[in-house]
Amino acid sequence: MNVHAPVPTSNLSHLYRRVSSASQLAGDGLDRQYKGTLRYLKEKGLVVVREYEDRGVSAFRGRNRRSGQLATILENIRRGVIKSGEHLIIESLDRLSRQPIFDALQTMKDILSAGVTIHSVFDGLPYTLETVNREQWRANQLLNSMMRGHEESRIKSERVAEAYENGRQTGKIVAGRIPTWLRIEKDKDGKKVFKVNDDVAKIVNDIFEMARDGLSSYKIAQELKRRGIAPFGEQRKPIGSKSKGSHHWNATSILNILTRKTVLGEYRPTITSYDENGKRIMTPAGVLPNYYKEIVTPELWQAANDAIQSRKRRGSMGQGRKGADFANILKDTTICSHCGNPMHIKVQREHRTLARYTRLRCAGKSEGVCGNSRSPRYLVIENAVLDFVSEVELVDRRSDEAAALQRDIATENLRVESLDDQIRTVITNFLSTQSSVAVQMVSELEAEKARLVSSLETKRSKLASIASSQSPEDRKTALKELRATMAALEPVDGDNEAEKTSKAAQRYAVRAKLNLKIKEVIDRIEFSKDGTDLVIMRDESVFYAFEDKVNGLRITKFTAPRERDPSVEATFEGLQA
Repeated sequence: MNVHAPVPTSNLSHLYRRVSSASQLAGDGLDRQYKGTLRYLKEKGLVVVREYEDRGVSAFRGRNRRSGQLATILENIRRGVIKSGEHLIIESLDRLSRQPIFDALQTMKDILSAGVTIHSVFDGLPYTLETVNREQWRANQLLNSMMRGHEESRIKSERVAEAYENGRQTGKIVAGRIPTWLRIEKDKDGKKVFKVNDDVAKIVNDIFEMARDGLSSYKIAQELKRRGIAPFGEQRKPIGSKSKGSHHWNATSILNILTRKTVLGEYRPTITSYDENGKRIMTPAGVLPNYYKEIVTPELWQAANDAIQSRKRRGSMGQGRKGADFANILKDTTICSHCGNPMHIKVQREHRTLARYTRLRCAGKSEGVCGNSRSPRYLVIENAVLDFVSEVELVDRRSDEAAALQRDIATENLRVESLDDQIRTVITNFLSTQSSVAVQMVSELEAEKARLVSSLETKRSKLASIASSQSPEDRKTALKELRATMAALEPVDGDNEAEKTSKAAQRYAVRAKLNLKIKEVIDRIEFSKDGTDLVIMRDESVFYAFEDKVNGLRITKFTAPRERDPSVEATFEGLQA
């Protein structure tokens, strides 16, 4: 048997190397390929004119052929950049492809048919179209390598999937990424268990408390940077990335921590599948509660996420806070009654003293699309609103809302159970009749069930929010305390720069809390050009109007917008302009 088949006369070669995982990259994968290849090149007298390298690109689904450097090689062969008679050097044939045999052979055919010789360093063999067609043993060697590579990857994939599925069903810890506030240890019986990193858990709770108190995810990131707290874990970069960007907190990373229920111990596994093009599809596989260790109470998680939703509620009303001060505690509540645009803060100066002061002005007026030129002084309105929410009688509707939600949850639970029974019945009938209609029926029933499950999750979340919410009297007490704290943080003569900076940061946090508390009570305040400001309460059927008077502001209560009933007027003190 002639194992040293002749090769084309050109000695120009192209080197292709591939590792599919980060662990291979961190180890000796590329280094091993490189050293063995150098010896082979020297033996064959070949000269490398270009190197191609796929890092972290799998050949099991053909991603290296579709979008990796192998795709570049195939394109260069097609365009004639890599010419007939030249060579492609690889460590072994499975470096090119680990796809099913016919897909893998297509890749080989595309290369060999162009007159390019494939060299397998592991086999010590060159492969050309002529030698593969003429020598059966060489063809068998190529086929066996392709089949072995695919089978190894398939078995590995199935074993990993099986291990994860077993872990999901039994609660057994399997290898993989875990939350950064946890670590895996072994107990006295050798069983893997989760342990909480208390230092990291403390920071996570601080993040939730700041969000609950009304700070945005951006502001929380800035506060963590100010405290010198480093981000969790190590910076993850795509394999092969040469980015030197610093590892830092940002709004997205904070929001990911806040909105996911991992901190409550919840694990949401996914099932991995692939479409006909090899693209990976991640499908949710249900929810496993109490899989991880809980590090945040459900009440704190709910309060923080309620605050996040409150900030999003009127996202179209502005682009968020700018500057170092939370200047507008009425943010997201003040709008123009004529055009519906937000009322923004505008800074002006007194003509005589040049002292700075702020006014509210319709954004539509500023853009020339609204005729509401009214521009009330901001601090007058702020003080009036703070006095108002501290004094007005609020109806406690929590028990009524909770009862309604509990009724809805019970009804929808029964419907989900009924759908499960229907799905089982249809599947049983399908097994005996093989009816094509059954498949469509199951699909429709599962779609309805998915909709109900989503609705149930939303309503349970709302129910938890109500359970952890404050009573009206507690809200008013909290508002008064925050207002007193804000007054105590006013800068005074004699404060040094450090004291001023500290007070500013604390004052910002207090005003953010006030903004959140006001939005819990007031849905919106509408400003009209006739001087009447309509206050529409949240979840209540009564309305109030702030009216400019000679001696200050008067509040009038009525049961429907623009339909005032003088018999139910109520005037509060302390609203002097």
